[in-house]
Amino acid sequence: MNEIINNEWHVFLVCVVYGYLIVFIYDLIRIIRIITGSNRNIIFAEDVCFGIFAGFKAFGIIQNNNSGILRGFIFFSYGIGMILYITIFSKALVSTAKSVIISIKSFINQHIKAKFKRRKADIEYMEKNG
Repeated sequence: MNEIINNEWHVFLVCVVYGYLIVFIYDLIRIIRIITGSNRNIIFAEDVCFGIFAGFKAFGIIQNNNSGILRGFIFFSYGIGMILYITIFSKALVSTAKSVIISIKSFINQHIKAKFKRRKADIEYMEKNG
């Protein structure tokens, strides 16, 4: 009996960690969207592919850790992992990544604009003084 309970605790903890990881992976996708600026159709396709991936991984974990038996506590543990990640880390990670990305983009844009202005001035000077 004790062995069965230990196995269920193991499955519970694995599913909590997986729920946590799946939302983390989705946050990485959100960060990539900030960088690339995807349109609605691409976001929809990404979300569908991610949902299929997450579903197959979830049922793969159930198959490997619980012989494919679906139990309520497994879905509950996925939810706990997701909620823990969202409430503790998600907002901070995405907002920090967004700030860093915006800073990097503005830094790059400023340097590129300055370089083009210098090039334009050089070209105009060459055209005038031939």
